[in-house]
Amino acid sequence: MLLIAASVAATVFSPFAHLAHAQNSDKPPAFGLRMSLLGASDIAPLLNAAQVMHTDWVSQTVTWKQLEPAQGEYHWGELDATIMAVQPTGMRVLLGVAGAPDWARPAGSDTTLDGPPADYAAFAEFMGALAARYAGRVGAYEVWPEANLRMNWAAPDGLSPEGYVELLRQASLAIRAADPAALIISGGLAPTGANDGVNAIDDVVYYQRMYSAGVAQYIDALGVRVDGYNNPALDSPESASVATTTYKGHSSFYFRHYEQVRKVMVANGDAGHSLWITSAGWASTPTVVPGMEYAADVTEEQQAVYLVGALAQAQAQTYVGAVFLYNFNFSTGPGATATAAAYSFIRPDWSARPAFLMLAKLRQNALVIAGPTEVAPLTDVHVLPNWSPRLGPLTNP
Repeated sequence: MLLIAASVAATVFSPFAHLAHAQNSDKPPAFGLRMSLLGASDIAPLLNAAQVMHTDWVSQTVTWKQLEPAQGEYHWGELDATIMAVQPTGMRVLLGVAGAPDWARPAGSDTTLDGPPADYAAFAEFMGALAARYAGRVGAYEVWPEANLRMNWAAPDGLSPEGYVELLRQASLAIRAADPAALIISGGLAPTGANDGVNAIDDVVYYQRMYSAGVAQYIDALGVRVDGYNNPALDSPESASVATTTYKGHSSFYFRHYEQVRKVMVANGDAGHSLWITSAGWASTPTVVPGMEYAADVTEEQQAVYLVGALAQAQAQTYVGAVFLYNFNFSTGPGATATAAAYSFIRPDWSARPAFLMLAKLRQNALVIAGPTEVAPLTDVHVLPNWSPRLGPLTNP
C-alpha cells in the first residue's frame, strides 16, 4: 500500500530550482516533464500548465538532422523561440539530442532509420555549437537516447556500446568547453528484454559494456528510461498486485527497472554519480492499439495513481537525481501518434486527464494517496479540470 501523509508530501515533493553536478543528495529528485514545444503556437498555455504542476525541468527532444541539415548550416529559429519562452518561467531545460543528418552518415547507412555519423567529431562540433548558443539557458543535455535500439543507431557495423561511449566522450568534451555549467547525461536506454545484438541489446547488458568502455569519466549522471506497461509503480517481477498476466516476469516491464541499472553502477564503482530517470510513464487507452495492448489494461485513473506512486518510489532513493515523466502533450499538434497520445496527460482536445490533475495537486501538496486506487484532495488548488489553450493563462475558476 502507498500512503503519503500531508506533512510528508509537503516535505518530499517541494520543488527546488537548482541541481548540482550529479552527486547523491539528500534532496528529493527534481521533477521534470517531457513536452513537445518546438514550433508550438500555443506554447504559453503549455508552459502555464507545467508551472501549475510545479515543474523543475522541461525535457525537449531535438534532432541534429533538423538543426544542421547541411554541414555548417544551422537552423536555430524554432529552438531559439522555445528556449526564450521557457526562460522566464524559471524552469530548466534538458535537451535530448540524436539523429545524424544524411550528410554525416557513413556510406551504406539505412537513412530511413536514425543513426550515428561516420565521424564522431562532426557530432562533437555540432554539440559544441549547440552548447555555446544556449550556454546558461540549457541546463543539461541527454546525449543520444536509446542507442541500444537499431532504429536509433542504424550503423553499417551495428549496435555498439563502445562506439556510443566514444561518441559521448567527444560530445562531452565539446559541451564542457562551450558551457562548463551544463550537465551531461548519458542517453537513457530503452528497457528491453530483447538482446539479439542486431535490433536491440538488453539495456542492462549495454550499460555494463558502457562502463567497461569508461562511460563514468564523461557524464554527470547516468540516464535511464523505464516504462510501467500494465504494472503499478511498486510492483516487481517478484511481486504483482494486479490480475493481468502479460508483461510480467522481466524487470524491463516495471518502473522499478531503474534499480537493476543502479546495481550495474554500483558494481562498476560508480555509486557517486546520480541516476536520472529521463523518461517514465504509463500508457492508457480505452481500446487496444496494436503493439501496445498493455495500455488497454490501464485506466486513466490508474495511470494517474501509478505516476504518483512512481514519484513516491523514486523520491525514497537518494541516488535518483531527477524524474522526467512521459509525456505532457504529445497527444496534440501535428504528427501526434496514437502511441504517444496514450501516455499524454492531456487529450487531443486539450482536456485534462486525471494524470494532469492528480500530479498538479500532489506537486502543490494538496493530495493524499490513501492506497493503490484511492486519492483524496486536501484543499482546492490551482488546476482547471476542463483546461484548454482557449482559456488563456491558467487561473482559478
